[in-house]
Amino acid sequence: MNQASYGKALIKRLSALVITIGASQMIILSQISLISEYCGLSVAELGMLVAIGTACIMFAGPYWGQRIDRLGAKPVLRFGLITSLLANVVFVGVILLLGLQRLDPSLGFAILICSRIVNGIGAAGIYPSCLLYTSPSP
Repeated sequence: MNQASYGKALIKRLSALVITIGASQMIILSQISLISEYCGLSVAELGMLVAIGTACIMFAGPYWGQRIDRLGAKPVLRFGLITSLLANVVFVGVILLLGLQRLDPSLGFAILICSRIVNGIGAAGIYPSCLLYTSPSP
């Protein structure tokens, strides 16, 4: 595979990755009322969880930009993907446990907050890494 075709394939994979991550967030946002009904959390509490994740992305972005400069994009992208994936698995698992009433609501909400913080911090490294991979080199 020559350099040009490898670059095009990489851009396609990274684009699919970013679209998938964005779609997962859209699914959560579009299902807030259903999630609220299922697990017993208010729409305001779920809205706060979304806001916490978004704030973490905003505040952790500059940190990951510095890490990319020092370590390169690949390790930051790998860390961000693994962290975001694990945080989303925890988030869905806690929602399911809350809906089945197998978890105390206060503890569940605290875990959901932590999962959104971890997700936001991890996701903040994904986007700049992908941008670095897809930007033309000087």
